[in-house]
Amino acid sequence: MPTIPGNDRPLLIYDGRCGFCRIWLDYWRQLTGDRIEYLASEDVSGRFPQIPSAAYSQSVQLVRPDGTVASGACAVFESLGKERIYPWISGPSELAYRIIARHRDLFYQLTRFTFGTRIEPTRFNAISWLFLRALALIYAVAFGSLAFQVTGLIGERGLLP
Repeated sequence: MPTIPGNDRPLLIYDGRCGFCRIWLDYWRQLTGDRIEYLASEDVSGRFPQIPSAAYSQSVQLVRPDGTVASGACAVFESLGKERIYPWISGPSELAYRIIARHRDLFYQLTRFTFGTRIEPTRFNAISWLFLRALALIYAVAFGSLAFQVTGLIGERGLLP
């Protein structure tokens, strides 16, 4: 199997004509940084004879630096660094991947409707800040309330003498 010349990063090959693929690949680029190289299938033109040309239109192809290939949901999990999870959910993941791949136009429209044409990684900084302050306030109120009630509950004239 041919290796990727001069590259120690995996190469994810996707259908460049697919709007659904382009939207989600832009999102993956943000998640993976420079760990993965991305190319449209139109740009590889026979560089990888181990991948049948029909495979590019069916699913993404991940070419590892040693030349081995993963495709479909396995390639997605591996490219996102979640390959340890994949064996546990490979069946449902591959089924979902095949359904989405067969109906890419529908899922492209659903993606555009729900997320727009640009998907950004979720950031929870403001929510985390707010949640921690709210939790601190709840604890302060609970212990403040206890301070006023403890003498009626415990002590010489309390419920528990």
